[in-house]
Amino acid sequence: MKTSFSYTQVMAGYILSAEARHLSKNTIRTYILTFNRFHEFLQANPPIRQITQQQVQSFLAGLSLSKKTVLNYHTAMSAMWTWAVAENLLSINIIHHVTRPKPQKYSFIPYTETDLKAMMNSLEISRSYTLLGKKECKHLLPSSKRNRAIIRGR
Repeated sequence: MKTSFSYTQVMAGYILSAEARHLSKNTIRTYILTFNRFHEFLQANPPIRQITQQQVQSFLAGLSLSKKTVLNYHTAMSAMWTWAVAENLLSINIIHHVTRPKPQKYSFIPYTETDLKAMMNSLEISRSYTLLGKKECKHLLPSSKRNRAIIRGR
C-alpha cells in the first residue's frame, strides 16, 4: 500500500471513478463541493492516511447546514473513503468511526377544510389587477380544471 497519496489525489481518483460509474451530475457536483469544503477546512493537502476521524467530526460539527445536508456530507466522505479502501489506498475507513448525523424529522400539519376551500376558490379567477388607465379587473384562469385535479389528487 502506497502511503504518499494526498487528499486531493484520492479525491480526484474518486471523482474519476464516480464519473466512470455514470453517477448523476448532481451527485458528482455535491461530492466535489463536499470534498472541496473539507479540503478548505484542512487548510492543507495532507496524505489521506494522516487525516483523523476527529478532523472529520470537527468538520461536520462546524457546518452551519441542515442535519440532512450534514448527513449528505458524511455519506459523500464515506463513499470516497470506502472507494480508497477498495483500491488499497487506505487500510481502514475512518468515516465508519464518525457518528452518522440523524436528519430532523418533520411533522406535516394537514390543511384544514377552510384552507382547502380557499385553495379551490382561488383556482377559477385571477386576483384583481389594474391595467394602466383602465379600471380594476379579473380574468378566468385557463388551467382551473387541471389545477383542481392536482389539489384533489385525481
